[in-house]
Amino acid sequence: MKANRNWYVLYVQGGKETFLRDMINKRGDVVAFVPMMERLYKIRGEYKEAIKPMFPGYLFIKTDQEQAYIETLFQEYRLKLRGFRKLLKYDEEGTSALQKEEVKFLDAILDEEYILRMSGGKIVNDVLMIENGPLIGQEANIRKVDRHKCIAYLYVKVLDKEVIAGMIIKEKTNDEKN
Repeated sequence: MKANRNWYVLYVQGGKETFLRDMINKRGDVVAFVPMMERLYKIRGEYKEAIKPMFPGYLFIKTDQEQAYIETLFQEYRLKLRGFRKLLKYDEEGTSALQKEEVKFLDAILDEEYILRMSGGKIVNDVLMIENGPLIGQEANIRKVDRHKCIAYLYVKVLDKEVIAGMIIKEKTNDEKN
């Protein structure tokens, strides 16, 4: 996943992310993707696995092209296809919406299919210990774990949104060794 150096974000109509991604990917000079996350949902008493968008309504683009090229590409597609809203920018100068820290974080947690897979761990003496998955090493960024919904809330912000990740806590123990 580390081949392209520039990342851009398009705000698109909800529900059209995958269609628009597929249209852009036909070009071959950019890689469009929708970051997804693996989650567990409890339906009628049973846990079911699902893959949902991490950031509904957003389409990410990776390329070696400069921003002017992406702006032209966006205008071209905006005229041809419905669903494109705007190219996100960080500041008035038009800097890409994703900062280097955000790109580094996303690159570390997403797999080659751009999916944030479930992580697993345990809680010992109120300390979270992640044992497997992409959140290994991210313990300091986790501000809350909801064991019933099987999710972790990360303090890292991407696109000014809190990142939520799937998490299974296998056990919670209090070792009272004196």
